[in-house]
Amino acid sequence: GAGWEVNLLSRSVGPTGHVFAIEAQPRTFKWLEKRVTASQLSNVTPICVAVSDHEGTASISDMDSHQLNRLVEGGGDEVECMSIPRVFLEYGIESLDLLTINIEGGERAAIKGLGSTAQSIRRIAVSCHDFLADQGGDESTRTREDVLAMLLEFGFDVQSRDQNDPRAWARSYLYAERDGLAT
Repeated sequence: GAGWEVNLLSRSVGPTGHVFAIEAQPRTFKWLEKRVTASQLSNVTPICVAVSDHEGTASISDMDSHQLNRLVEGGGDEVECMSIPRVFLEYGIESLDLLTINIEGGERAAIKGLGSTAQSIRRIAVSCHDFLADQGGDESTRTREDVLAMLLEFGFDVQSRDQNDPRAWARSYLYAERDGLAT
């Protein structure tokens, strides 16, 4: 996104940690870059790429509300796609303490593309978007069950938010963790 949490994340990891903030939509990415620069966040690297299970390019929408942008078939802005293993390679990442994913229905492909890097990630927070499908939207945003199955297959312990939470978006979150990695 536009970096609403990047200042908090930067402070949380401190001077010895690093934040890689990924945003695929070029217009939204410019806002992220501006925030990082204006806040002088030397421990944050903004990356303009769509995280997926493949390399190449894809089209992303350019909605007025940046929170609604997602990969689309044709139209939109053409953006580079990278798998998480490729991001690790390109940016010299050896391990992650926390990976957060909130990509409007693209979370299935991002998790599928983890590959061997899954073993190098301690915690993952995934915002699935089933609530959009539940509200009459595109069924392709219904990803929670697939993401849950893949996280379990990668060996994570997985928990979800309180299913009685009145906020539909909150009920779709999944939290995955594994022991044994250095923080």
